[in-house]
Amino acid sequence: MIRLLMSILCDKSRLLLFFCCVLMCCNCSNNVKDINQVDFSITNFDRKIVLPIKLYDSLTANMVFDTGASLGTFTLDSAYCSHHPQITKGLVPDYDDVPAGSAWTANRYKAVVYLTQQSVCIGQTNLRYKHLKVFDFKGYFNNTSLDGIFSIPKDDSSNVWELNFENNYLQVHSSDDFVLPENCFIAPMMINEIRNNPFVIQMPLEITFPDGETLILNKKFFIDSGMPWDIALMSNAEELKELEKRKDAVWMQNSYGLFKYYTVEGKLADYFNLDSLRVYTIHHQNNVPCDYLLGQNFLKRFNVFFDMKNKQVAFQPIDNFERLVNPQVRRFHMSTTSTHEGKIIVDVVADYEANYYKTAGFMKGDVIVKVNGIGVQDVSHEQKLNLNRQDSIIFDIVRGELPMKIVVYPDKDELSGD
Repeated sequence: MIRLLMSILCDKSRLLLFFCCVLMCCNCSNNVKDINQVDFSITNFDRKIVLPIKLYDSLTANMVFDTGASLGTFTLDSAYCSHHPQITKGLVPDYDDVPAGSAWTANRYKAVVYLTQQSVCIGQTNLRYKHLKVFDFKGYFNNTSLDGIFSIPKDDSSNVWELNFENNYLQVHSSDDFVLPENCFIAPMMINEIRNNPFVIQMPLEITFPDGETLILNKKFFIDSGMPWDIALMSNAEELKELEKRKDAVWMQNSYGLFKYYTVEGKLADYFNLDSLRVYTIHHQNNVPCDYLLGQNFLKRFNVFFDMKNKQVAFQPIDNFERLVNPQVRRFHMSTTSTHEGKIIVDVVADYEANYYKTAGFMKGDVIVKVNGIGVQDVSHEQKLNLNRQDSIIFDIVRGELPMKIVVYPDKDELSGD
């Protein structure tokens, strides 16, 4: 009897072990990563989608994926090309004085362009770009870890590009056998709208402000995965005049200049709810070729599929959205301009209640003479950066012809981040 019981227990143990092994194998097979999925990373400071790609089967380049980049052009850093001379060996530049840079600023570097096919590999997918542009990419973007920038080839009708923000990978699928997920919002590409760019889509979007006011943005949006924000309205957007009447904007400034944002609730196509959406209005000069943009913090709410063959973009909602914020971006309070005579004149005072420059009494047109007893022309750049860290700042100004003193009490606990 004892031997029989032991035999049964052993058989049951073997059976249990067998099923555990089967389950483990199933889980492992489900977790096997597709070799075509290339992981990307995004940092809070750069907000660039960065991934490794292969050149000439042996070189690896750390590249930025950016739908806002020049169409059909594959751009590499000049130092990277110098380190790997086989890339341009035997090639003669077709153009050697081409302006290169970002549309968000007028600053330009000189680039050389080779009208030659550039072969690259993303995962196991081989791609060809018609142009190779080379310039000091690292210096321009002040980032030594990046080797260049690329987008989807202009005439790529063979693939569906998946930008997966649920698991942070980029995958290029063959359009022959790829089926879009069922729960997608599909937007047509408006190819002929802006410089024949395929990343312009028609999208119906309704936004609701905290006070209940609504605004319909059924616009042609340019998808710019290199722009960190949710939605951006440029200076010619027709809605700007109405938005300027609102007092709930957060005023910010970065290296490019002044911008604002409004936190709203969004609804895409009547059935996709977008919580804590931000609409940004841009108030600095730039060369962005359209008035309405969708950026990274909008795209990150979805897995995005660029179906080049069928000229459409599909958005599959995901649950794990997490906003990326650059904590170094500061609130905007006041700006000044300099006259030919050397006077420093206030030209903008931000109109929101928490602006301590406004509550202190500053007005547009005030001429600043001294700051904490120092002539305004003698205040160093470092001193200017540290002003808002002081308990108080004393300004000597002239308003009209009347000399005045204005004391500003900075809020040292003021929130930052865009």
